[in-house]
Amino acid sequence: ARQMGHGRETMQGCASAHARCCKITSACLIIAAIIMFISGAVLIAQNDDDWDMSFDSFDEATGKSSRKFGGIALIMFGFFVLIGGLVSLCVACQCGFLSRAVGPSQRHGP
Repeated sequence: ARQMGHGRETMQGCASAHARCCKITSACLIIAAIIMFISGAVLIAQNDDDWDMSFDSFDEATGKSSRKFGGIALIMFGFFVLIGGLVSLCVACQCGFLSRAVGPSQRHGP
């Protein structure tokens, strides 16, 4: 005779594994976003000088300008990565709710 009724256990295992993967992914994305924010802020702070024609050549000024805009791009991309990490964290929380909902009931008695 075939055993039926393993759907709940399978669904709970799948949801808990997916929640674990989403938690790891969200942690990595949030750490990457923080690194992007810090490195972008450092690039902007170090290259925020105006072009002084008596001291800087045109090549130095364009190099500073490109590093400054690279820092701005890092911060903007960091915001997108942070949003992705927060969405992944929300999915992990929802999967945790799902795994508890399909898990074995704790009721005893009729």
